[in-house]
Amino acid sequence: MCTISAKAQNLVNAGIWQTYTEPLPIAQNPEIRGRLCNFTWKDLETAPGVWNWSVFDADLTNRTKDGLPVIFLVYTKEDAPDWLFTNGVTKVIEKDTRGNTIGYAPYYKDPEYKSYFKKMIIAVRKHVETLPSAVRTKITGVQACFGSTGDYISYKGEVPSQYALTSKDFSDLFREFTQYYYDEYKITNPEIKLLSNGRNNGKDDNIWVAANCPGWLQCGTISKGFQLNDELDKSAWLYNILNLPSGTDFIRARSEMLNSNTAAGWWKRFPYKNMFAIMNYAIHWGIDWSNQGGIQIADPLFDSSYKFFNKYAGQKEPAKSTNALCYLKDVLDASDAIRFPASTYGTVSRTSTSRYQNIVNKYASYGALLEDVKQATLEELDNLRSTGTNDVGWNLFPGNYERYLHQITPNTTSVGYWNVQSADPKSMYGKFARSFDVANNKKALYFDVDNAFLLNTALNGKYAVTIEVTYLDGPNGGWQLFYDSKTVTDKASVQVTCANTNTWKKATVTLTDAYFENRGPSNSDFSIRSTNSNNVMFSVVELSRPANFASSKPEVAISNTASATANTQNNSLIISPNPVTSQFNIELKNHSTITEIAVYNTQGKLLLNKKISTTKAVINRSEIGGKAGVYNIRVYTGKESYTGKVIVL
Repeated sequence: MCTISAKAQNLVNAGIWQTYTEPLPIAQNPEIRGRLCNFTWKDLETAPGVWNWSVFDADLTNRTKDGLPVIFLVYTKEDAPDWLFTNGVTKVIEKDTRGNTIGYAPYYKDPEYKSYFKKMIIAVRKHVETLPSAVRTKITGVQACFGSTGDYISYKGEVPSQYALTSKDFSDLFREFTQYYYDEYKITNPEIKLLSNGRNNGKDDNIWVAANCPGWLQCGTISKGFQLNDELDKSAWLYNILNLPSGTDFIRARSEMLNSNTAAGWWKRFPYKNMFAIMNYAIHWGIDWSNQGGIQIADPLFDSSYKFFNKYAGQKEPAKSTNALCYLKDVLDASDAIRFPASTYGTVSRTSTSRYQNIVNKYASYGALLEDVKQATLEELDNLRSTGTNDVGWNLFPGNYERYLHQITPNTTSVGYWNVQSADPKSMYGKFARSFDVANNKKALYFDVDNAFLLNTALNGKYAVTIEVTYLDGPNGGWQLFYDSKTVTDKASVQVTCANTNTWKKATVTLTDAYFENRGPSNSDFSIRSTNSNNVMFSVVELSRPANFASSKPEVAISNTASATANTQNNSLIISPNPVTSQFNIELKNHSTITEIAVYNTQGKLLLNKKISTTKAVINRSEIGGKAGVYNIRVYTGKESYTGKVIVL
């Protein structure tokens, strides 16, 4: 596990960051944790080697005067100086398919352009080092801009053939310029991190950045929407970049919401529910900064969503994190041929709109909508332009949005709901929900706290934990919390009877004797169970612990603590080596016979299910797909089950 200095964490300031608009005061907007600040190369370098720093200095001073950090950007492309084109750099005209001029760019491969561009990088870095300490120490990052704004280096539209560049050409230029930026800023003290944009779906370039210029990333769509097509493929390479340590630090990431996204029909339908869903989506991915515009930040009805994101943002190390969550949702994935067989729902084809419609028809009574089916079949950026709400997509995360707290077998124990309306039409809850279905014997939600969050050992009452359950106070329903305690493996706790207000409420309970070693029903750490024949909907379940939990001491011993501790020591799961490069061993400390091993990825997809009969099993990385990453292990002995994690390098 990596060690991160307090200084570095202070500079990160994970949470809501304001975008480029006039800085809002934090006294009225305490959710703001930092700001972005953009400039244009043409405004800074008015002639070759002639610099005007007045706006640069004033803007940075203005944005840091209240102590918040900034990340700054210097735009190029059309924002490059016009004098470039009278000093040897070729100006490339961009046209649309009808021949209309839509923009221009420097010829990026031109040696003259490269020379001027790299001199600009040096000059800006040197000037930043001269700023007053109160400003300089708050400059925490610089985003390398190569194309339009902070986008990946590119042309827009069509250009003359002699200046056309291939995908490889653009990738090579991106890497050359990124390396130059990185080398220039890695010498700063305090360090100014380089933030790169290797394209929204630029797998190869983002992996290259993580390996060669490990700083921070811009992730295009993750704070613009949620449940976006092909997210499962994207997570296969991006999730570990965002959530595994790189050296002694983590690669931090930002993603911004734009006004163009808030103009789309899907957003306007349920803006407050959508914002909360976006915040949970970003937390699930491991986004550190959700960049929000002044209009959104000034709307007080978004404050609760922003406060929620700030609570979780930046917590990358489970063993050191203080909060865990499970945002409850079902997923209608048209690419899932098992849940939605072709014989019932139509040919498993991305472009088959009738399949999408058949799926949503099945769940329409649960609130699912499909209002722009064409966009639902396209790419993630197309999803963001949908004219209405689409609750069916393609190649989606299979379940809840989670951080260190996992629901066990969600679809066999509960049912999903969409677009739930309550007495408060502006509530942030209800875009997704899960409910009991008592008539079909789905009467409980079971939860497992991530083993790494618990330092891979039973909590054993070392410190108090707080569980918060957000539920819809509907007609005559009731539920009760049960948990694995030090004295009872299925101990009853708070009981709630709904009062039929049709509002979202939160029940909070603090447990001082939680044991949490999956000894509850369905191998759970705690569960929420129905107490009568009426259904109850739930939105989000959270677990928190005190900030100083690492130094907490166990409670005063009670009668069965010794035996419970002994069981933990003798029966815990051993995975070695860990991390692993080729193969790893699995055994139990008490040498019990292992009868079954299941391995899941971080999205909950089952990768391996192996029936065996041995006290020590060997798993090759090829058996679980061969990819680097974090994998969840569940081991069965016939009567008991144990969970753990393995890191594959």
